[in-house]
Amino acid sequence: MSIRDKLDTDIFYKEKLQKEGCKRLTIPMEEVEHLHTAIEVFQFVSSELEKISRQRVPQYLRLLHARMLIGDANQNLKRIANKDISKTTHYKGAV
Repeated sequence: MSIRDKLDTDIFYKEKLQKEGCKRLTIPMEEVEHLHTAIEVFQFVSSELEKISRQRVPQYLRLLHARMLIGDANQNLKRIANKDISKTTHYKGAV
């Protein structure tokens, strides 16, 4: 990959992340089990975000990695609340 290609890639991802802005979590809270699941997931996410923040890679890559982590956490919270071992993107209609 040439330096020009790398710069174009860096610019593309930086602009993409700025456009998307934020990530959201759907946190089911209808049963005590949901609370315990949320605590476990948040502890894991917190420790992973600490690791991501210390990575020695460009900022956009750290943000991309963090966004992927939050997306996975969102999906896992809903999947566990649905008591389903397969991946799902919805919990009671929440995307």
